[in-house]
Amino acid sequence: MVLDELEAAYQVISEAKNFVRVRQRGATPDVETRLRATIVKLKTMIANKNTELNRLCADLPALVINQLSLENQQLREALARPDPTVISFPDCRG
Repeated sequence: MVLDELEAAYQVISEAKNFVRVRQRGATPDVETRLRATIVKLKTMIANKNTELNRLCADLPALVINQLSLENQQLREALARPDPTVISFPDCRG
């Protein structure tokens, strides 16, 4: 267990030294380059998801109205049959 921790610590120190050497040469470490590329991909994905979400939010009222119209039509057709299986509620508005 102690050996594993020492090896892990040695690895971290080794990577840190390598990072410093690469920075001193004026280059960007490979880890940083990959991390920056991943960040760009994630930001692009978030922007695409936000665009899609905005489109879905804009389409929602039309979809709800369409669904309600379809259900209303189905109920009217069921009521128009000779033996309607739909029981309407009594008018309680007045």
